[in-house]
Amino acid sequence: MNLHTIASGVIGSVNESIPVTVQINTGYTTDVDGTRTPTYVYHQDILAQIQALTYDELKVLDGLNIQGERRAIYLNGTLYGLSRTRNMGGDMITFPEGQRWPYGTIWLIILVSEQWDNWCKVAATLQNGS
Repeated sequence: MNLHTIASGVIGSVNESIPVTVQINTGYTTDVDGTRTPTYVYHQDILAQIQALTYDELKVLDGLNIQGERRAIYLNGTLYGLSRTRNMGGDMITFPEGQRWPYGTIWLIILVSEQWDNWCKVAATLQNGS
């Protein structure tokens, strides 16, 4: 049972889901001069809800010295924060242009708060100033 689908239907009356593009980091390419460029697989039209982080989540991120504008994002699927031992992370979420915030913004996943079979809750930091 996907509890996120049930809950998001109710929450959606106040905070609607927005179709986003998720960029899954697949590593990098190395140019001749040694410069590394990250590579991604793009998944479009993934429904997401952006919300405030809880006080406890903010304390954890402060302890990790992660600064910037941060939010919780709920979405279907599996995403990763940075894990050097598993060589994973650097996934990003792009919200579409539009009339409603967070229009046109890109968010870097910094921490996975909850991971279930078909959905996750991530903490993300704003990457652009849109």
